[in-house]
Amino acid sequence: MARDGLVEDEIASRLGVHKNTLRERYIGDIKQGKAARVAAKEALSAVTPEEYHFLIAAADSFSSDWFDPAYGNDLFQGMDINNAFAFWKQQGGKYICTGLSSLIDPRKAAEFSKIVANYRQSALAVKGET
Repeated sequence: MARDGLVEDEIASRLGVHKNTLRERYIGDIKQGKAARVAAKEALSAVTPEEYHFLIAAADSFSSDWFDPAYGNDLFQGMDINNAFAFWKQQGGKYICTGLSSLIDPRKAAEFSKIVANYRQSALAVKGET
């Protein structure tokens, strides 16, 4: 519940226990939930809407009819999701988001933020700025 954004008072009231009892018994879980919430918030800010929607489309293409286990992905031949993202960024990284939802799934954003971070780190390494 802490990971979902509830504060200790709200969690205690939902569980029907006093907040001090909650803290006493579950302080580790509460801290872990808060840390996960902060990490999810940071992941949301690490991915732009264009990057997010491109990665949604690219990830979906790997689990669609565009993907064949024997031949790979027809859209991104010989690439995995990381390489597809890097290729897209090298081509200008434009993705039209008009009409697409502005809501970003925190779990997917956390997954995608790793791809974006890897790309940015490798781009810096190529420039010699590590």
